[in-house]
Amino acid sequence: MTTEGEDSTVSPQIPDREDDGIKKLTTDNWLEGDDILRAFVRLDATGKRSALTKEVLAQGFLSIELSPDVPSEIQTLFRTARGVLLYGVFFYPLYIVGLGKISRTAEAAVARRFKDLGGPKKRETFAARLEWLHQNGHLTDEEKFIWDTIRRDRNETAHPSYQMVQPPADLVRDLRVVAHCIGCLFDRSVVFTSLWTDGRVRR
Repeated sequence: MTTEGEDSTVSPQIPDREDDGIKKLTTDNWLEGDDILRAFVRLDATGKRSALTKEVLAQGFLSIELSPDVPSEIQTLFRTARGVLLYGVFFYPLYIVGLGKISRTAEAAVARRFKDLGGPKKRETFAARLEWLHQNGHLTDEEKFIWDTIRRDRNETAHPSYQMVQPPADLVRDLRVVAHCIGCLFDRSVVFTSLWTDGRVRR
């Protein structure tokens, strides 16, 4: 899946990094954007390049909201995850933390919907709850496929050795996909495929 305005990688010289590639925080630079963002550029629909700025990323993350039908505790988890991702522009490793929080928010949403629909207590894992929702007609085949992808990503980000972070625009896309999937869980009038057919996210 790709989006308009997707960023791509270049290879600049990036100073002030620790040996492990992490920004060396000081009292002088902790409020400055992480200079690793210079490794990415923004491409518009015509292929024209422009800088991937803090403002562009902030607009991308903050434009994503959950459906009002989603319970308040899930809304709170989501806003926290989105906030962590937003502040990744200042310290890039926060994107790793944000990815984990997105995944836990998604899992919590499934658990809440599963409980609301009277799912059996013996189905206590993320995978088992998704399977029950699918088998009982609460998830379409396509929804189940996307949710299984989210679940696999959750498993990867939960591993202690996980350090890989996607380009920032990919994280905006992923947050938008998770928000849409959560919204569709609680409002079945929403057409699941609309996220792709209306051009907000492209496959």
